[in-house]
Amino acid sequence: MVVWVVMIVPALSSGQQRLRKVNQHPVQYGIASFYANRFNGHKTASGEIFSNRKFTAAHNSLPFGTYVKVTNRSNGKWVIVRINDRLQYRSRRLLDLSQVAAKKLGFHHLGLARVKLQVVPAALVRYLDLEPEKNP
Repeated sequence: MVVWVVMIVPALSSGQQRLRKVNQHPVQYGIASFYANRFNGHKTASGEIFSNRKFTAAHNSLPFGTYVKVTNRSNGKWVIVRINDRLQYRSRRLLDLSQVAAKKLGFHHLGLARVKLQVVPAALVRYLDLEPEKNP
């Protein structure tokens, strides 16, 4: 006698698989700073040319192209940025932001801010039309 056991496992769509990967990065808390003007025009670790006028950031472990919502914990202001660079190896900071992002968060004149970082799925960013380059 042969007994067949069939397990039914729901297939995940590619969007669900990507969301699962995104959710591997929990909310992070730390200190953010911003780039000095002297970095304008230089290549980032991703190969892009850096501009302080774009909503981008450096992070040491998130993949390039990842969108993150950064919230200034002292005033509640937030911005969506795209990761396109890496921090210095020994940096204790969570993020380095472009100057336009730091201004929108309200800490450009201070230099540093305590922030909360949340990964945002790229599909959601596009769906809500929140792409950083479109929302200066």
